[in-house]
Amino acid sequence: MLPVIPESIKNLVAAMRVAPGMVIADFGAGSGFVAIELAKQTGAAGMVYAIDIQEAPLEVIRTEATTQRLFNIKAVQSDLEQPKGSTLASNSCDWIVISNLLFQVPNHQTIVAEAKRIAKPHGKIAVAEWNPAFMPSADHHPLDKQETRALFEQAGFAYVSEFAPDARHFGMIFEK
Repeated sequence: MLPVIPESIKNLVAAMRVAPGMVIADFGAGSGFVAIELAKQTGAAGMVYAIDIQEAPLEVIRTEATTQRLFNIKAVQSDLEQPKGSTLASNSCDWIVISNLLFQVPNHQTIVAEAKRIAKPHGKIAVAEWNPAFMPSADHHPLDKQETRALFEQAGFAYVSEFAPDARHFGMIFEK
């Protein structure tokens, strides 16, 4: 069983206002905190694609989904830094979550382009990232709020709103 859900995850999921039946992609899903919570909200009619480059965390997601009887999660091992890296169909997702991922990759544009490709018309993107002042390691590529907003707007997304995952992260919602 996964540990208690961090407040930052609860705040991210609350900001999304997910409805039953939605299709969601969780980019860089890690051990699945976000994907599991979203699967509970989308219900049996929805689908959550938990996408990560590493197999080990995806196995944790599969196990936890089975334990919780959440059959609307599909764990996908994939490299989001490659063109069409999610392997999902174009215009297929109501929401894409990009949480604590952008700071880990040098080419942010590839991730954003993939989100744009798979988002349905008027699909939304929830971004939650480390505030650079709280960055745990200097070996990463953090963006501040202004840089993040510019990255998504330059890719053709419309800024919708901000939310506060916790004191160390910032969050934004964009629409295709």
